[in-house]
Amino acid sequence: MSSCRPHVRRGPWLVLLALTFTLLPTHPSGGFAASGNGGETYAEHVFAAEHDEARRAEGGTAVVRTGTTELAWSAELHDLARSSSARMAQRARMDHDPAIREALCCGAVFGDNVGRISRTPADDPAAIRRSVEQLTSMWLRSSGHRSNMLDARFTHIGVGVVIDADDTLWVTAVFQTRDATVASGTLVAGGSEPGGVCAATIRRSSFTDVRGVHADAIECLAARGIIEGVSPTHFDPASTVTRGQLALLLTRTIDASGATLPPRLDGAFSDVRPEVRSARAVEHLAGGGIALGRPDGRFQPNAPITRAQFAAQLAATLRHLDGEVATGERERFIDVPTHRRFSRAIDASAHAGLIAGDADGRFHPDTPLRRDQTASLILRLLEREHG
Repeated sequence: MSSCRPHVRRGPWLVLLALTFTLLPTHPSGGFAASGNGGETYAEHVFAAEHDEARRAEGGTAVVRTGTTELAWSAELHDLARSSSARMAQRARMDHDPAIREALCCGAVFGDNVGRISRTPADDPAAIRRSVEQLTSMWLRSSGHRSNMLDARFTHIGVGVVIDADDTLWVTAVFQTRDATVASGTLVAGGSEPGGVCAATIRRSSFTDVRGVHADAIECLAARGIIEGVSPTHFDPASTVTRGQLALLLTRTIDASGATLPPRLDGAFSDVRPEVRSARAVEHLAGGGIALGRPDGRFQPNAPITRAQFAAQLAATLRHLDGEVATGERERFIDVPTHRRFSRAIDASAHAGLIAGDADGRFHPDTPLRRDQTASLILRLLEREHG
């Protein structure tokens, strides 16, 4: 038994049998890392997104008056949370695993919420989203859970979900305060110089409209079969990239890096049917928590992707490839304050040297991403993974 005394907030048990799930607020769970299926991974990242939405909605309240809204994803906390949920599922009983206290002691400010909800098949994304929304809504109405979800001192989150053979979803959300002083990365401006990834494969394509700072990246990725033109002779570099097109690019990049694609989550979104060209790619990204779509269950594959949305998926892809991703300097760009959606993902992608802003310090998060810019950004990710 540890003798340390970390700050841990505790709360009363809340049992709601009429709604077929049980809630517990706060603290200690954890242990070994557990593998999961696509539905479980999808649920984990929808839970994290729901927390960010709640913190943004409550951003003006006293609970979060001191600062940031979005919580950075932590691989360490995820492992602890997943192990806690696996333990609860195995015992078929709600409780708090003391391994979290042992793992995060001493001196850290941390907390956890746990819960379960029935009738949640792992292969039914719509049911998973409904269960997540119902559970987080109940947490927000419980003072102990709500305090953990909205506490401004918490900077990191890990969510672990296990769905058992009876379709009961068991969830643990672990929160922790981390030292925010992380060394700043160097921003990369302009295009990307193809190095080891493309040195031996680059060749001139038949694109007649490709030139300028992004040309080498386009040629490199075209040679590797990662990116395509709109015709055999035109790349259309100034056009915007759609959400479905980006899904194809990211899955091809993950494959080219030698990593395993996330498990597919069939039927993840109501508007991504089998005949949609990017359907398989979108479902793989959904299974890895990279593509979450809209709250109404749509993905909108034909909508243009903005620079902020791209940064969010880029950071999630980095998390899939490398585990935990450092945020680095906060409020790096003057038009991306900490309370803005995807601010942490933008900071993390910049910290990794994958994105940059203008000379005046602006990122332009709502600007649609161009096809030529996307090529340079994807190549930076591929070069980073190849070291």
